[in-house]
Amino acid sequence: MNALQRQIGALREAGAATELSALGLELLHAEHFPEAEMAFLAARDLGEMSALTNLAVTLDRMNRTEEAEAAYREAIEAGHDEGLVQLADMLLFESSRTSEVEAMLRLAVTREAVGAWYVLGKLLARRLGRHTEAEDALRRERNSEIRPLAQYELGCLLVSQPGREEDAATALRASGTAAADGVLGRLLLGLPGRESDAVAALRRAAEGGVAHGWNNLTVVLAQFGRLAEADAAYRDGIAAGEWDLVAHYGDFLQVHGRVAEAEEVLRRGLEKDARCAFILGVILVNQPGRADEGRRLLRLAAGSGVAEAGAYLARAGR
Repeated sequence: MNALQRQIGALREAGAATELSALGLELLHAEHFPEAEMAFLAARDLGEMSALTNLAVTLDRMNRTEEAEAAYREAIEAGHDEGLVQLADMLLFESSRTSEVEAMLRLAVTREAVGAWYVLGKLLARRLGRHTEAEDALRRERNSEIRPLAQYELGCLLVSQPGREEDAATALRASGTAAADGVLGRLLLGLPGRESDAVAALRRAAEGGVAHGWNNLTVVLAQFGRLAEADAAYRDGIAAGEWDLVAHYGDFLQVHGRVAEAEEVLRRGLEKDARCAFILGVILVNQPGRADEGRRLLRLAAGSGVAEAGAYLARAGR
């Protein structure tokens, strides 16, 4: 028995249901799922029925969906209407249960459960012929914490509808989330005269931590010929920990004739990304007196699964 389990046992013995529920939340957020489950179960057994929805979330995170559903249903029976929304959200992609999930959400709406309109909108957006209803549901979400998510979902829904680009942009801006800025940036790239707005949105997405956000920004800046800004964005992204950028940055530098800088950058990435070995290998194999080192790096890259490196060596007969 570890220290956390002993702490949970002591709180249970003391009848400290509220403290157990609070500890369970801390453990859930820290992704200590088995201990979180133990804390929530102990809290429930002591009569803290509000722990049930968090118990269900924990079980879902451990891919124990049948047990999670049972916990949600126990929470709903105990009068916790948010369980209707959370259970529906968990079952959202169960195509055989779509009608059941919709009925659950309609009930949640009548009970004014938090997030009910948002999840109903998500469900309807994924059903053919129900997009108008989906839009209406997403617009009805008024909870201040959930509305940004609803506006993001609404923006993504409208992006796919011809002629609704400006409506989509309005919803995505209203969301204010980094994910929405990523979608907004891509949308604006396709609209005439919106280059600056697109770049600004992509920059916000990158700074907000969207996956591959810095790479998306650097590619667009380079395409627009804004090379100094692209260079700065590469460095900002790498400083922010997006190590996938190192190989791209090295390639960017060598393409623009900054070969010595490219080599320095790529060498820093050799231990983390085999693509750095490939790009640096191609650079060196074509430099007088450095072909052997270049071939060694290409073989290293090929051995690490970089297909282009193996193909390059085969074409060159090396």
